[in-house]
Amino acid sequence: MRKQTISFAAAAILLVSAAVLSQPGSQGYVSVGTTHQSWDIEHVDDPIRQTAFPLAVFFPFSKRLMVHFSNLPASTQFGDVKLSGLSDTWIKATYLFPGEKFMINAGLGAPTGKTGLKVSEFMLSQMLSENLFQFRLPVYGQGFSAKIGAAIALPVNEKSVLGFGVNSITKNAYHPIEDKGVEFQPGGETSVFAGLDTKLGLKSRWSIDLVYTLYGKDRINNEDVYNSGSKLLVHSNLTASLGKGMVSASVCFRQRGKNEYWTGTVLEAESKNSNGNQLEVDVDWQFLKWPAGSLSLLGAGRLYSKNGYGEGEANVLGGGAGTAFRISSKTSLSLAVRYLSGTLKTAGNAQTQDIQINGLDVMGGLTYEL
Repeated sequence: MRKQTISFAAAAILLVSAAVLSQPGSQGYVSVGTTHQSWDIEHVDDPIRQTAFPLAVFFPFSKRLMVHFSNLPASTQFGDVKLSGLSDTWIKATYLFPGEKFMINAGLGAPTGKTGLKVSEFMLSQMLSENLFQFRLPVYGQGFSAKIGAAIALPVNEKSVLGFGVNSITKNAYHPIEDKGVEFQPGGETSVFAGLDTKLGLKSRWSIDLVYTLYGKDRINNEDVYNSGSKLLVHSNLTASLGKGMVSASVCFRQRGKNEYWTGTVLEAESKNSNGNQLEVDVDWQFLKWPAGSLSLLGAGRLYSKNGYGEGEANVLGGGAGTAFRISSKTSLSLAVRYLSGTLKTAGNAQTQDIQINGLDVMGGLTYEL
């Protein structure tokens, strides 16, 4: 069974981030939005579509204790197959110790997401989990989950901060398909990470984060069936002035080791690595700004190398535009649209075939500052 997990790389990066550690008691907010994503795949009659409605609440009880709540209802359709409902609901708390150098966080994932899927719905959920598509809600429900993490920030000089930390996620068993005779116990996750955040100038900043994640064994009906290969994630972000505007560029590199599968007697590593390396680039150039808003040009690239079996290679590029403006002193609105296009290589018995894929991503969000 392919491992479906909620990615906590972003949470790990936030823990390390010097920006978070240097700004305790940040402004609270309520954010609601809507997104629509659609991917057309050559030789496939129907597109994969997902409309999501992200909801997030961030509330600082004090300059040291902050709480974050999130849920992501979504409706997905592929042909005649539809999958709709809430996601699991996450409540996370972060505490920043005096001195503003050490922090801990903990979170609970309430099982509000849809499980017990029909076989057709389950197959659709597998498609949603493909990194290339980057659907807002790749996994609807995974049962009860819990996480805990800690990080420390160490100043290098007046402009730079180093961060180190660890976090761990545990998950309860749940029924992924409607057959109640199949109980799936996801393996836990443990991540260690390090990051560097530095000011390059008055308006320039650069950061880099490294996250290494180890996965526990997945079990079905108390039998080991799968062990995901360990993952290395490298994320770098640069923000700098460009002309009269600002540009933000991020690069994410992802590498995974070999998976292990149940052979009938033991878990055994696959003969070749089915996980190819993945490089993702995103650029946001805010070229026009006025007191109440801004306009941006967006760029994106997803360059995936082929795996050990000669599959999975993809080259997708795209771009679009975005705008953000204040409706009032406490309310702001953001809108963005991107179009992406490229090829996905598939390996058949005779030859490699390039399949054209095209994606549309429309986003809108409304934020109210508390």
